[in-house]
Amino acid sequence: MVTVMSDWAKEYGPLVYIRLFGYPVILVSSTEVAKDLLEQKNYGGRPNFILASTAMQGDMMMPFIHANERFQRVRKLVTTELRPTAVTEYFNPIQSAEVHRLVQCMTQTPEQWVSHVYRAVGSILMTAVYDKPLKSGKESDVMIKNVIRLNDDLINAIDGGQNYVDFLPWLRYVPYVPYKAFAAAYYDLAEKTYKYLMDEAKHKLEAGLPAKGIAARLLESQHDVEADYREQYWALAAFYLAGSDTQAIASQSMIMAFALNQDVLARAQAEVDSVVGPDRLPSFEDEPNLPYIKAMVREVLRWRPTGPTAIPHAAVEDDEYKGYFIPGGSMVIPNIWAMQMDSKTFRQPEAFNPQRYIDDPNLPFHAFGFGRRACPGRRVGEQTLFLEFATIAWALDIRPAIDGSTGKPIPINSDRETGFSPVGLLKALPFSVSITPRSPARTKILTTIVDAEDL
Repeated sequence: MVTVMSDWAKEYGPLVYIRLFGYPVILVSSTEVAKDLLEQKNYGGRPNFILASTAMQGDMMMPFIHANERFQRVRKLVTTELRPTAVTEYFNPIQSAEVHRLVQCMTQTPEQWVSHVYRAVGSILMTAVYDKPLKSGKESDVMIKNVIRLNDDLINAIDGGQNYVDFLPWLRYVPYVPYKAFAAAYYDLAEKTYKYLMDEAKHKLEAGLPAKGIAARLLESQHDVEADYREQYWALAAFYLAGSDTQAIASQSMIMAFALNQDVLARAQAEVDSVVGPDRLPSFEDEPNLPYIKAMVREVLRWRPTGPTAIPHAAVEDDEYKGYFIPGGSMVIPNIWAMQMDSKTFRQPEAFNPQRYIDDPNLPFHAFGFGRRACPGRRVGEQTLFLEFATIAWALDIRPAIDGSTGKPIPINSDRETGFSPVGLLKALPFSVSITPRSPARTKILTTIVDAEDL
């Protein structure tokens, strides 16, 4: 779909109007139009996601619900818990410990690096929200698999061809339509998972046991929270569901970029070495002095955005834009891929080049969405990726894996259409890399720190 949308943009311009089964859809493929409509005008609504929101989630998950009173209550809860002081106090220590453990695991069993990444980013959010770190073991494995399944099914419900009911809403009243069984199974797993996690925090508090995390804080301060109990545990699920898979996917893309661009890795290592040195690990306090690492975060999310299109917006009312009439209720789909691969804005857009964001910090960057619907967890996500990339550069060398039979590097396919998942999030298909410690001394320092943190 992204390829078709991008081709239409090249032929017809950055604003394309189509009708799907009579439903008005607006395709937006330029930064200028996206900012004009989604940030300056009243386009903060959501379409009627009959499958993804109503049937699969009971209209409970914040990113998908309309801009109604529930949205206001839930957004207030989420933005309060993600205010800068809360991120520094509650998230940063957890992020540091989990990133350190991730990189240590990558040195010990590098062939399992993808699993290590998923566990680490998931554990950051599970610990911060539910005080429930993901460790090696059956319960953690099941939790990770459940969340990946919930995420994949949800994205596919929007982008994978099963959302025909959104455009043919009368199908809701037809018995035995295939989507209903799929949606019911999804809702049952989601409701049980999210409620179980919140109930667990509640039972800890009731038993007088130590309870940390956002869930416990909400339960202890109910008089200050407008959202009801069910709204709370669905809101907290959004922290994990929206953040874990996307951060893991971005991390995989960065490992790919490191392996394919040894000059980028060498420069990142040189910057970290000059600022941090060989005797300690990078920290959040180093961020102002590591501009290249910060630029890598932006560049990897530009080069291979986790979501090639943003979640569709909706025009709240009739509007006119540059002579074009846009009916109220129109679905508006921002084509992030086209915006971030625009050769008029980005020189050699297919090249992985963090320097572009140092040369021009004002270059467009849309990985976290637009306007009131922008991801409220942006700072948490950027900080996790920053510390992860800095620590990997400090501790590891990453190269293409070598084919034992030929002695040659195994090719890595970075092409969006053939090297990444064809629908949903832009997830790299399996690829092989060689991960080795930069030195025994650095590995020893890392091990000492991880042992002291004792997650």
